[in-house]
This record gives sequence, C-alpha cells and structure tokens, in this order.
Amino acid sequence: MKKIILITVLMLSACAGLSQVDENYKHEFTYNYAVPGKTQKELWMAANNFMALTYSDSTKVIKVADEQAGILIGTGIIGWKFSSLSAETCNYNYSIKFAAKDGKARLQFDLLNPVGGCGWDRPSEDGYKQIEFEFNALNENLGVKLNSDSTKIFKDF
Repeated sequence: MKKIILITVLMLSACAGLSQVDENYKHEFTYNYAVPGKTQKELWMAANNFMALTYSDSTKVIKVADEQAGILIGTGIIGWKFSSLSAETCNYNYSIKFAAKDGKARLQFDLLNPVGGCGWDRPSEDGYKQIEFEFNALNENLGVKLNSDSTKIFKDF
C-alpha cells in the first residue's frame, strides 16, 4: 500500500510541471547594469560583440544596431520542453532590447508568442522555468562582458 501511495505521489509531482503557467505570468525580464567608468560607446560595443558571439547568426537576431543612441533591438526564439522528461521542444518568440548610457546599461527580454505546433499559448510551468534560467544566464554573461575589457575581441592583438 505504501508503494502505491509513493508511486502516485511521484506521478502527480511529475505531472505538476505539465500545466501551463498562469495567464498573468511575467512576460518581461529586465536587467540593469551599473558600470562606472564605461562610456556609452564602450558598453554598446561590448553588448554588440556579445550578441555576435552568443547568437549563431546575430544579423538575423539584431534588427536595429544604433551605436550613436547606444541601442540594440532584435528578436529571438527560445526553446522549452514540457518537462525535464519530455523530448518535444516548443519555441517562443521574444524581443531583445539593450540600451546603454555612460556608466549604466539595461537589457530587456519580452516573451511575445509561441512558434510552431505545440498547441499551447503559454509555456508549461517547467518550460517557463527553463526560459527564465536561459534569460538569467544571458544576463549574467552579458554582465561579465560589460564589466570586462570586452570591446577588444582579441586582447593580445
């Protein structure tokens, strides 16, 4: 009897992540950077280099790259799975906005809409956690680049 209860509990907990996130889920992920001593141009160049190295074809991702204004605007597609046990990957469009000013910068991702044939208008709970993890990782990596001497791709050149 205890085995049946244990198996039931495990199955229910595995299925918990298969429901869609709440309709009022957070669509916008905004990250702010304080980078004292860096100019708008240095921050923009670091972010532009980061985008070029992060996305396999950044020319398809970045739609606006305005060095004078210190902005990058684009769109991307992020994949998520229904659960960690799922093999099927679903995709979601998102926008990317980066703005730099002297000594500070901001990165923003906005989830837009699903892409493809998953049939869900929102990610699963597990899928949403995967998206959040990926955006946070991009944020951390960009933060490192903004705070380093990343305007030079080859430091010894």
